[in-house]
Amino acid sequence: MAKVERPKFLPHIEFQLERIQNQADATAWIQLKPLLAPSKHAHGILMAQRNPYLPSLPLPKQPQQILIIIRGYARTLYISEGNMYEAGPLIEAQLRALMHRIVTRVMRTVYALQTDGLSFEYHGVTDRKMRTAIRSEVQEMINSRLRPRVERSPPPPPLEIRGNATESPLLKMAKMAAEHAAQTKTQVLNARQAFVNPRLTEKGWSILDWANDSDVAYHTAADYLSGLKRPYPSTRLKLAKSLGISIQQLPR
Repeated sequence: MAKVERPKFLPHIEFQLERIQNQADATAWIQLKPLLAPSKHAHGILMAQRNPYLPSLPLPKQPQQILIIIRGYARTLYISEGNMYEAGPLIEAQLRALMHRIVTRVMRTVYALQTDGLSFEYHGVTDRKMRTAIRSEVQEMINSRLRPRVERSPPPPPLEIRGNATESPLLKMAKMAAEHAAQTKTQVLNARQAFVNPRLTEKGWSILDWANDSDVAYHTAADYLSGLKRPYPSTRLKLAKSLGISIQQLPR
């Protein structure tokens, strides 16, 4: 089977991607290090050394906590890169190749932690369990990405009012309110996209780039741009600053 090439991104996107993944490495390291314990074979030697900096048994066993950290680590690595892959005939193979790289990267961090007789063996967490947890977490997100979207059925046609029957004032008001809300949402969507999209294009940014530079979650920037939500003033200020404009210039 031919090797699938990793998609290439613009240099500034590659830089941000590397920064996010390095942060994920550091976060996992900090979370996992306190859970290290002397392995069964090395425990007697370590205890004989009476090293005050090494943990002594019995410690509380926390296998689930370790696997939760491992899965979260893998999820961060996948989201940071996999969500930027464009759909196409190679997408499934590219995502599976990404899963292999994620397994390698996470386990490299785990192996780097397990030195001087310290490991996760005491908690009953083996390499196999870690690899299984990583693959399970990433596979779930790949399946979600590849799952065909179910198109919603069109709404039923409105009931026709026959004869001399007329709409009640309450029904008329409800229809007018719904039409006004739909028009308002469309206007907000058009105004936001017309203002923001050219600026993102000028900077060579994706929505993810904009979110990262603004220090907000991806869905926050995406929901704003799609007109789904009206962000808090503090969030609007972050989004505006990253574009180099004032909060008053950013469409509400």
